Amino acid sequence: MRNTLIAVPLLLALAGGAGAQQAPGRGMGPPLDDENFRPTISMLTSMLQLTPDQVAKITPLRDTLLVTTRAQRQEAAAISAAMRSARRGGAGADSIAALRQRMQAAMLGLMPARMQFHAGIRRFLTPDQANILDQRQQEMMGTMSERMKQPGPP
Repeated sequence: MRNTLIAVPLLLALAGGAGAQQAPGRGMGPPLDDENFRPTISMLTSMLQLTPDQVAKITPLRDTLLVTTRAQRQEAAAISAAMRSARRGGAGADSIAALRQRMQAAMLGLMPARMQFHAGIRRFLTPDQANILDQRQQEMMGTMSERMKQPGPP
């Protein structure tokens, strides 16, 4: 259980954001489409200086992540669109808070697949790359922890 409690913020950090996607101009949340869903191969390659061999080994794992999370990501995108619409339409704070809770639940629902992906890529990393990944996650953990505490904008 403790590992799960630690892993969720770590994976949210690797994902580049959590909780509700925000309206344009208000710090968009993580992309949910196939091409930009984080972490992308280019993001990992840049961050970890992956070799072509590592990219070739990691790419199928990301493809699997995309397939296994597609329905959940589509649901999260629909919730995000509903939140933007609610904000533009002047919905009450309670309605937006309920949508934000649904979005957080949808994003957390992606965690098992993300955890499997994360475990899969680690076996292809050098110790130095794994250290870089761990450092990045630690840095982002603090940021994500703060974001999760903050209520979304009305």
